[in-house]
Amino acid sequence: MPKIVRSISLDHKTDLLAQEKSNFSRWVREQLLSETIYAMKCIFPNDDQGESLEICNGMKKPRCTICYPVAPPDRNEWKLFRGSKMTPDELRSIIAEKYEKVPLELELLAESSVNEAFTPPLRHRKYVRRSLKWIWQFI
Repeated sequence: MPKIVRSISLDHKTDLLAQEKSNFSRWVREQLLSETIYAMKCIFPNDDQGESLEICNGMKKPRCTICYPVAPPDRNEWKLFRGSKMTPDELRSIIAEKYEKVPLELELLAESSVNEAFTPPLRHRKYVRRSLKWIWQFI
């Protein structure tokens, strides 16, 4: 799909926040798609026998926040749901159990990153690379 270039205006504070994103365009696209998730209607597909699954397709992007409030299932969980007589509530509970530990893991990651040396954001590193490239061409 071809990409369309759009420009936005940022103030100083939001520019600083944008600099922290390694791929700001991708982040904006993801935010726009995540906003459409909440306006999406929930439509239950039918299984092979023509009966309603009572839950949206877990592999469809963007995810349905009504059927999957925590997170969408991964491929293995979706295959397990489709291949067994698991109820939609059981699938949701499996997903919820998997994501219960995520905040704890994020806190541990934040603590470990404090001890690491500071690396400048990509925006600053690219200027260093450009400068070095220019210097080598000059020599």
